[in-house]
Amino acid sequence: MGCDHHSLESLFDSLWHVYSDLNPSVKKIKAMFEAEGERVINDHVAFRTLAVEPFGIGSVSNIFEALGYRAAGTYDFPKKNLVAKHFESAVVGWPKVFISELVVTALSVEAQSILGDLVAKFDPESLGDSRFCYSGRQWPAPSYADYEKLRKESEYAAWFAVFGHVPNHFTVRVNELQRFSDLKAVNDFIEAAGYRLNDAGGKVKGGINVCLEQSSTMAEQVEVQFLDGAHSVPSVFYEFAFRFPKKDGRLFEGFVTENADKIFESTDKK
Repeated sequence: MGCDHHSLESLFDSLWHVYSDLNPSVKKIKAMFEAEGERVINDHVAFRTLAVEPFGIGSVSNIFEALGYRAAGTYDFPKKNLVAKHFESAVVGWPKVFISELVVTALSVEAQSILGDLVAKFDPESLGDSRFCYSGRQWPAPSYADYEKLRKESEYAAWFAVFGHVPNHFTVRVNELQRFSDLKAVNDFIEAAGYRLNDAGGKVKGGINVCLEQSSTMAEQVEVQFLDGAHSVPSVFYEFAFRFPKKDGRLFEGFVTENADKIFESTDKK
């Protein structure tokens, strides 16, 4: 199927709505750029899922592939037990989509059991519907004790157990900004407004040598009603990306494993 502009616009509007409701500060940051006269262009949106049936990268990517997206890169994160793919629209101008999945079989038997119990309560009826990728947690909240057990093994697993399928982050395409010449200028602007940046591996991840620089806020804490009471946990975050030209003069549009490895830590409970 080719690119359906109306369906894609509606989908990305819904994704932004769900994402920004989880972390209202992203609306404020976007508004800050707009107050400077900027038009904020989204470089990519990212999703998390589990490498278990009926989930997995394909359960999310098929929604975008039906709207003209195609696979454009594969990535491996062995230390975090993650694999990922990114997808691009055949039509220039639409955001890229980055989807990662947790290799659940690499976790302890206890962690696998906790995640397995959650997945068992999922109703597969919603699969195949475009709303699936922003349907959230479609199972009862875990206990906070189970959340903590997961978190000690995999922050990613704990995050997914609480939030399920929602956009994990949107990304400001810094190249499209007029008043900010580089990523450091953007970082200074964000920090001056009181927002905390992810400093894992440095506030700027990557560089001209890998044709990509990235930074991100730390995920905003939100109160979640767990099985055994309410607790504040990290939700979603905002990313900023600056792309450099490759040797052929065209901008690099892929992703860099070393950068992304640190960006994942934006949802760490620090």
